[in-house]
Amino acid sequence: MLLTFSACIDEKAPKGRFEKIATAYCECTAKLATLNREAQSANPGQLNSFFQKMQDEYSKAKECTATIIGQFGHLKGAELDSVNVLLKTQCPDLADKREQLQELLGE
Repeated sequence: MLLTFSACIDEKAPKGRFEKIATAYCECTAKLATLNREAQSANPGQLNSFFQKMQDEYSKAKECTATIIGQFGHLKGAELDSVNVLLKTQCPDLADKREQLQELLGE
């Protein structure tokens, strides 16, 4: 009985951790997602400007996610998948971008 209780506590701890990571990740990368959406509908003459803005914003997102890594550590593959599931509801524009998630939070 005690073993089952301990397992329940262990299951809740990572979930809370992943929720915090997902929320912080959404905040860190929100402007990058907005710029990406805008660039997709921009005319070709504006793309260089958008790419420069996106590069600058990516650098800011990288710095921001470094604080997430500092608090929660780098994420392993399965952990990235768990965070991605939460991103689908918290910030859908950032979900299913495994490569970006890996670059910003992964090992």
